[in-house]
Amino acid sequence: MRPRPRQGRCAVARTMRFALSVDHRPVDGAVTAQCMQEFISLLENPLRIVPWHPVR
Repeated sequence: MRPRPRQGRCAVARTMRFALSVDHRPVDGAVTAQCMQEFISLLENPLRIVPWHPVR
């Protein structure tokens, strides 16, 4: 639990730390950013992982 801003006030929120190490030679930074955005999207919407679920 860490303090985070919410609606202009300080609130306590659960957070998760995630680190990604990528060799910059074969992978462009834009590709890495897209990977991170997809990972965050899956964490925020875990039902997208289930292939038969209608939320896609």
